[in-house]
Amino acid sequence: PECAASARRRRIQEEADNLSLGVEITYVGILAVHPPPEAAPAFQDVLKAERKQDQMRYQAEAEAADMLAEVVGDPTEALKLALSIRTLQELEDLSNRRDDPAERADMLREYITVAMGDLVAIEREIQRERLLGQLRPGKTTPRQKLRDEHQKRLAILSRIQADPAVFDYAGAIETARKEADDRFQQAVGSPAALVAQAQAYRWRQELTERARLESFRLQMLAYQAGPRIYMLDRWLDVWDEALPNMEKYVLGIDRRRVELWLNWERQSEAMERVTFESEDAGR
Repeated sequence: PECAASARRRRIQEEADNLSLGVEITYVGILAVHPPPEAAPAFQDVLKAERKQDQMRYQAEAEAADMLAEVVGDPTEALKLALSIRTLQELEDLSNRRDDPAERADMLREYITVAMGDLVAIEREIQRERLLGQLRPGKTTPRQKLRDEHQKRLAILSRIQADPAVFDYAGAIETARKEADDRFQQAVGSPAALVAQAQAYRWRQELTERARLESFRLQMLAYQAGPRIYMLDRWLDVWDEALPNMEKYVLGIDRRRVELWLNWERQSEAMERVTFESEDAGR
């Protein structure tokens, strides 16, 4: 749009030409522009709101970068991973609706609209970087890398729209899944740590169960070789677990021929208290 100084120069030149002054107006400069005094507070409120908006946007971008870095380790790689997962989901949804061309066409148009909107948004961010002087020749910024990923996603959807009947859904899904898996494997954030912990837990459980299986097989061999000896050994193990650190006596004769002798004089004080309490309860 035409700036105020250029518009003023053009209007002055037109008036000079109408008056046949024979002069050429080459420059008109506006040193300062101030609103009317009664409207100045309103203008200041607008400027404050714009500065507040910029501050909130920068704060939101910083928080988003921190969250993405925590998830994947790098904000740009996190956005690439999210875009790869979204592309995979879109391809799977379109593949599952090949038997319903009308529904697939509606879904495809929606995906293309969203993809174009995302591309426009990232282009707007790149333009803002250009205005701020953040673009350097020969250097690709993270947003420019993301723009390439968005363009690739839109190109895939456009190929499907061009000829959905012959599009290789299986090959595209396999490629998208491999790309998402590769990017997730490169992630170093909290989800990657959780996956590593889950894998370690899985191996611990598997090795523990394998050890139990081998132990059971060996115990079966022992049982088959001597069932009574094996059962006696297990029975003694149970007593060791149930009553540890206590003396145990093995009677080598028939228990019906055992005569028990108790020396009551050696009863402890606790046992005597129990006896008296039981006598009082009986009375």
